[in-house]
Amino acid sequence: MKENELIRHIIQYVGGEKNIKQAWHCMTRLRFDLHDFSKIERDQIKELQGVLGEQLTNDQYQIVIGTHVQKVHAALTEELELMRVI
Repeated sequence: MKENELIRHIIQYVGGEKNIKQAWHCMTRLRFDLHDFSKIERDQIKELQGVLGEQLTNDQYQIVIGTHVQKVHAALTEELELMRVI
Protein backbone atom coordinates (compact mmCIF):
# COMPACT_ATOMS: atom_id res chain seq x y z
CA MET A 1 0.00 0.00 0.00
CA LYS A 2 1.39 3.40 -0.95
CA GLU A 3 2.02 5.95 1.78
CA ASN A 4 -0.83 8.28 0.67
CA GLU A 5 -3.38 5.48 0.65
CA LEU A 6 -2.17 4.17 4.01
CA ILE A 7 -2.41 7.64 5.54
CA ARG A 8 -5.97 8.21 4.29
CA HIS A 9 -7.01 5.03 6.07
CA ILE A 10 -5.09 5.89 9.23
CA ILE A 11 -6.68 9.35 9.42
CA GLN A 12 -10.12 7.80 9.03
CA TYR A 13 -9.45 5.11 11.63
CA VAL A 14 -8.11 7.50 14.29
CA GLY A 15 -11.37 9.41 14.13
CA GLY A 16 -10.73 11.80 11.27
CA GLU A 17 -8.65 14.89 10.76
CA LYS A 18 -10.54 16.88 13.41
CA ASN A 19 -9.72 14.28 16.08
CA ILE A 20 -5.96 14.73 15.58
CA LYS A 21 -4.43 17.31 17.93
CA GLN A 22 -0.84 16.57 17.02
CA ALA A 23 1.12 13.94 15.08
CA TRP A 24 4.83 13.22 14.97
CA HIS A 25 7.15 10.25 14.61
CA CYS A 26 10.11 8.56 16.23
CA MET A 27 12.40 5.98 14.64
CA THR A 28 9.65 3.46 13.79
CA ARG A 29 6.28 4.84 14.95
CA LEU A 30 3.71 7.45 14.12
CA ARG A 31 2.60 9.07 17.36
CA PHE A 32 -0.70 10.86 17.87
CA ASP A 33 -2.27 13.09 20.47
CA LEU A 34 -6.01 12.79 19.88
CA HIS A 35 -9.04 14.63 21.23
CA ASP A 36 -11.06 11.43 21.72
CA PHE A 37 -9.26 8.11 21.98
CA SER A 38 -12.56 6.20 21.91
CA LYS A 39 -12.86 7.01 18.20
CA ILE A 40 -9.83 4.87 17.29
CA GLU A 41 -10.73 1.80 15.23
CA ARG A 42 -7.83 -0.28 16.47
CA ASP A 43 -8.78 -3.52 14.72
CA GLN A 44 -9.04 -1.71 11.38
CA ILE A 45 -5.62 -0.10 11.87
CA LYS A 46 -4.00 -3.45 12.74
CA GLU A 47 -5.30 -4.90 9.45
CA LEU A 48 -3.74 -2.20 7.25
CA GLN A 49 -0.94 -3.34 4.99
CA GLY A 50 2.15 -1.46 6.16
CA VAL A 51 1.17 -1.34 9.84
CA LEU A 52 3.30 -3.61 12.03
CA GLY A 53 1.43 -2.93 15.26
CA GLU A 54 -0.21 -0.30 17.43
CA GLN A 55 -0.60 0.66 21.07
CA LEU A 56 -2.27 3.21 23.28
CA THR A 57 -0.04 4.36 26.12
CA ASN A 58 0.25 7.45 28.30
CA ASP A 59 -2.50 9.33 26.44
CA GLN A 60 -0.67 8.77 23.16
CA TYR A 61 -1.64 6.51 20.30
CA GLN A 62 1.29 4.89 18.49
CA ILE A 63 1.22 3.08 15.15
CA VAL A 64 4.29 0.97 14.38
CA ILE A 65 5.31 1.51 10.74
CA GLY A 66 8.99 0.58 10.63
CA THR A 67 12.10 2.38 9.48
CA HIS A 68 10.35 4.13 6.58
CA VAL A 69 8.10 6.03 9.02
CA GLN A 70 9.52 9.37 7.79
CA LYS A 71 7.94 8.86 4.36
CA VAL A 72 4.61 7.93 5.95
CA HIS A 73 4.77 10.95 8.26
CA ALA A 74 5.51 13.22 5.28
CA ALA A 75 2.41 11.82 3.54
CA LEU A 76 0.40 12.40 6.74
CA THR A 77 1.49 16.03 6.94
CA GLU A 78 0.68 16.58 3.28
CA GLU A 79 -2.75 14.97 3.55
CA LEU A 80 -3.69 16.93 6.70
CA GLU A 81 -2.67 20.20 5.01
CA LEU A 82 -4.83 19.32 1.97
CA MET A 83 -7.80 18.50 4.22
CA ARG A 84 -7.53 21.83 6.00
CA VAL A 85 -7.53 23.73 2.71
CA ILE A 86 -10.71 22.09 1.43
